[in-house]
Formats: sequence, structure tokens, C-alpha cells
Amino acid sequence: MRPGNMLTRRLAAAWIYVILLAQMVGLRDMVIVGLAYSLLAVVDYGLSRRTARERPSVSQQALTLMQGAVVSSAAPLLFLHGGEIAPLLSAFVLAGGLLIAILHSSGRGFWLVAAPYVATMCLVVPLVTIEMGKPAETVIALAGGGGLLVFFSAHVARLLSRVLAAEAEARADAEQGRAAAEAATEAKSAFIATVSHELRTPMSAILTTASVLERASEEASSRANAALISSAARMMRTILNDLLDSAKIEAGRMTVEEIAFDARDLMKDTIRFWVAELRAHGLRLKLTGARHLPPWIMGDPTRLRQILNNLLSNAAKFTATGSVTIRIGRLGRDRLTIEISDTGCGMTDEQVGRLFARFVQADDSVSRTHGGTGLGLAISRELGRLMGGELTASSHISQGSTFRLELPLRLASPQQTVETPNGVAGRARAFDVLVVDDNPVNREAMRVVLEAIGATVTTAADGNAALVTMSLQPFDLVLTDLHMPGLDGLEMTRRIRASVTVNANTPIIAVSGEAGAETRERCLAAGLDGLVEKPIEPAELFREIDAALAVERSPEIDGRQVRSVA
Repeated sequence: MRPGNMLTRRLAAAWIYVILLAQMVGLRDMVIVGLAYSLLAVVDYGLSRRTARERPSVSQQALTLMQGAVVSSAAPLLFLHGGEIAPLLSAFVLAGGLLIAILHSSGRGFWLVAAPYVATMCLVVPLVTIEMGKPAETVIALAGGGGLLVFFSAHVARLLSRVLAAEAEARADAEQGRAAAEAATEAKSAFIATVSHELRTPMSAILTTASVLERASEEASSRANAALISSAARMMRTILNDLLDSAKIEAGRMTVEEIAFDARDLMKDTIRFWVAELRAHGLRLKLTGARHLPPWIMGDPTRLRQILNNLLSNAAKFTATGSVTIRIGRLGRDRLTIEISDTGCGMTDEQVGRLFARFVQADDSVSRTHGGTGLGLAISRELGRLMGGELTASSHISQGSTFRLELPLRLASPQQTVETPNGVAGRARAFDVLVVDDNPVNREAMRVVLEAIGATVTTAADGNAALVTMSLQPFDLVLTDLHMPGLDGLEMTRRIRASVTVNANTPIIAVSGEAGAETRERCLAAGLDGLVEKPIEPAELFREIDAALAVERSPEIDGRQVRSVA
């Protein structure tokens, strides 16, 4: 409560007190009491505003005593002029003073506030009673009763003070524990991100080299071996992505995009992939309610695809025979539902209850049979919630399982797409590419992939070396890491865009272990044209290169002559 509001309430209560007792004690005496209390309360308020001490100053302590003396002075006045009910009213006044003292037991102290009321109750009132000629038994009863009331009030004040001290200590411990937990979470997230980034470097080399070997090998056995290497690397990448996503969600740093995308194309691509995958396991994939899916909606296509892939992968694991069904529906006009049902073994209620817990499989045998980290469903639910929806599950033993994803439905206008029928590998001429990465393994892996499609590759070990190289020759494309010692990829791009060199308008694509919406926004703001996540899938890299090179670029920017990429 604000100090000003507290003062107003104190003054209002004081004058109500004055008005109620004026009829019994006399208007003049009670007005004097009211004015004296109001003056002391205003002075006390002024001192409190000027000093911000935890313990009251000597002046404030003196004011507290004087305020208590003024209020308690009404008790003997009531005894003298109040009539038959005067003792009862006097007891109310003094008991109220002791209650105020109890409430201040953790601030200005019980005995400091209670002193005037104790003195009045145990000394002044008995003397006034003797002066009025009351029997000795009455005086003793009043003094004894007052003493007992003071004793119990002091005991309650002491207990309250201990409770408040314990609460403050518990609050401090909880705050310290919360800070420690947040620091531990931050450290864990940083550790996972660092390990993930370091592991992506060799995995990029494995994936890119295996892809080149798979295309270049003439022998079927060599192609099969290369495909096996690629499959193992993709599995490792999936596990790393799950760990990184889990760390981001736990640290509250996971974000989702809000862009227009073709939902029907996304669903077609997903079905096209999983039809072949499920057929290889002897399963059928069915789709119902496709008419409920609008062509263009707002949302995060990457994260939606991730959820669908997790759910379909889960269905494939637990379905030995039968089919997997995707049902699309609407809830009203603004909610979209996607259900994925299987004819698998089903789950008990207990297994469903722990289904979305991190690092937990529905059955201990699952990790032995199918592998996985137990993070996919937990991540999918959190992603659904970040997109404003919810993911739930229902299941019965021997009757299969159903996962229901409910999302907000926001329609979008169709967007222009860039057609690149020939692709980067079918360009009419070789193109010059600058690869910027501080890790030599990444540089050589990129060289292998790009030279396989006819590119001429130049490499640079950091941003500063890249600026020097770009000042000497033109390039059709730049691929750069974001995190490098010295000059990072973002700052390097800003300097290139601000330069007057032939490469000021050259397409620049980031190749990084970070590929979230936040990272993409930072890249676009710095002037980059695209982002590819490590470890690199050559097909994804080629699509991003196609998109960047297909954009028509003006040969002049802000009056500077730059090289046009055709």
C-alpha cells in the first residue's frame, strides 16, 4: 500500500474514532485528541518519506510513543465521563492499541508501540479507578486483566515475529534456489548448444561426403555403403536437434515463426515421404478430411512439419500391421485439428499419463527396440503450445493410439514462389562460390559438395580474410558460418552490404548450427539471403542456393555499380 493512502486511512479512522466517542467524553476533549493524533501522524509520514531505513529513527520512535499516548488517553477519559459502559469501551480502545502493536511487531517493535497502552492499562486506569472510589477488588481485577492481556499480546507478537522471520528466510532461500536453478538451466543449455555445434561440424562432413560418394559411385555396394553412412548421420542429427530443442524450450528461448505457407503442399510432401516409409514396413497410410485444410495459412511450416514427422514416426514404431490414418478437421471457423491414428498395440492409461514427459518412453523396451531419446513427443507438445495449440493423446490396449493436434487457423493470401526448374546443378555455366568457415573440415566438405556440381570454390578461414578475398575478385555466391573468431558472419555481411565493391550485392547464405526463427530474422536483418542448418543436407543446400540465385538483382544500389548475378 502506498504511504499516502495509508496516511489517509489513518486520519479517517482517527476522526471516526473521535466522532464516536465525542458524545460520551465530550466534543472538546476528543477534538483535542484528534488534532494531536493527526499532527503526529502527518509528521511521522513526512519523516518516513525522507528516510528509507529498515529500522525507525529516534524521532520516529518518539512519534510512535506520542501517537500511542494520544490514542490511549481516551481510556481514562472514558472512565471519568463515559457512564456505565465506560469500562467496556475503554477496554476496546486499549485492546485495539495492543492489536496495532502486534501488527507492528516485525517493524517498529511490539513494546515500542504497546508502551503507552500498557502504561494506561496497568497504571493509569487502576489509579483513575481508585480516584473514583471503586472497591479494591475492582482495581485488582482491572490491573490483573490488563496484565494478562499484555502478556498474551506479547506472546502472540513474538510468535508472529518468528513466523514472519521464517517466511522471509524461506523466501530468500527460494529466491536463491530459483536463481541457482536458472543458472544451472542456462549452463546446461549453453553446454548442449556448444556440444551440438561441435558435433555438427564432423556430421556435416560425413553427410556431404557420403552424398557425393552415393552419387558418384558406380558399384551398387558402394552406393549402399554411402547410403548407410548418410542414414546414420541423419539419425545422429535428429537426436542432436531433439536435445537442442529440449534445452531451448526448458530455457524459454524456443520461438516459432508466423509466416504464410501452403499447408496443402506441406501435407502432400509429408504424405509423399511417409507413404514409402510405411509401405516398407507393410503399413498403409490413409488421409481423410483433406477438404478442411485451406491452401494458405499463417504459422510455422518447419515446426508443423516437425510435429507431423514425430507423430508419424511414432505411429510407424508401434504399429506392426494395419494402417496409419491422418484425419483433418475443423473446430468452428478458427481452429484446425489434425489427428494421427494407428492400429498398433495401444497403451495403458498410466503409459499415456507419462507419454509427454522428457526422456521417458512409454515402455522401457521401446528404447531397446526402436531407439530414440524420448524427447520427440515432449517437444511436439511444447511446439504445439508455442503455436497457440495443444497436442493430446488417447489410447487403449490392442486398439491403437490417436494423437490430436489442435491449432489456431488463420488464413493467408497466396504467396509468389520462385520456380527453378533446372536447379543449381543444371546451371548453364560454372559459378564462383566463396566458402567462409573457421573449421577446415567444414570448408573441405563444402568444397567437395560444390565442386561435384561444377562450382569453382574459394575458401576463407574467417570474416576478415573473406573481406580481403572479396575485394580482389567477384563471386556469384557466398556461403558463410555465423560463429567465427574475429569477425563473425553477421558483421561480415553488414560490411559487404555497406561496401562499394563488386560483391556488395552478391547473394550470401548462412550455414550454421542455429536455424531457428530468431536466427533467421537476425540473418535477414544483417543482409543475408538465406540460412542452411548444419549438418548440411546437400539437397537442402541446393534448394537454398537455387532460391538465392534466382532472385533478380539490380546492377545499381544507392548509386553504386555492382555485379548482377544471372
